[in-house]
Amino acid sequence: MTAPAQAPFNRHSIVPIYIQIADALLEQINAGLLKSDDKLPSEAELVARYQASRVTVRLAIRHLVSQGVVAPRQGKGTFVLAPVIKYELGEFKGFYEQLQLQGLQPETEILRMAVDPVQLPPEAVPLSGTGRHVIEFVRRYRIATQAFAQVHTWYASHSIPDRDRLDRYPVLGLVMREFGSSIKSAELGIRAVAADAGLAGALEVKRNAPLLLLRRSSMLNSDQLCEYSEIHIRAERYEFRMNTTGPLSVTSAIHSVLEPASSPARTPHRN
Repeated sequence: MTAPAQAPFNRHSIVPIYIQIADALLEQINAGLLKSDDKLPSEAELVARYQASRVTVRLAIRHLVSQGVVAPRQGKGTFVLAPVIKYELGEFKGFYEQLQLQGLQPETEILRMAVDPVQLPPEAVPLSGTGRHVIEFVRRYRIATQAFAQVHTWYASHSIPDRDRLDRYPVLGLVMREFGSSIKSAELGIRAVAADAGLAGALEVKRNAPLLLLRRSSMLNSDQLCEYSEIHIRAERYEFRMNTTGPLSVTSAIHSVLEPASSPARTPHRN
């Protein structure tokens, strides 16, 4: 594809040239001229296109990498990443459903499965009293050929599914298919972890690379645990969002933190 003509950069602007180059590349990505998994032009091509130094071009690419827009692949170049995936914390939706709502159609792959595993994480032990079996499986998600998440799930079941069913149905869909019941409540915890050797291989990142770990426990209407999942996500590919409505009790919380412990009690002022 022939590169579009470039407008001259404002070298007198307070915005550094490398930021202007990064913004120009970002405009091409947003316009669809560079799509997910496309390779960026080489450094030499960008130097010629923007009439900038190689150092400036490298800074522009490094800036896009830090923003999670592109990523280098060793020995292959720098590639455009899929859009950042947003997870709305105020809504209870399955992982797969959150992706679909953003117009994404991830590819999934079952890496392994087990029926009635000998060992369960402590959080998943109550599953043994919900169904006749506990099903364990690991599913990897890809978008535009890039691995971005691994979901390790344990769920209660009355039947033993085949791998095809595990691959076709989202986790919560499997649960509702088994129990004919909606999910009453769920608890979600989020923390940062470092990729061990297994996760690094599955998610195609370096060992000790930062990952986000989502731990989810779901309950049936009967208050029985029906599912426990540990979802590891490449940190640069995910963003958590939460909307709140006011009025919010923020200032009183700040006052309670800032006031010295020895300060005398105050009489509330009434207008």
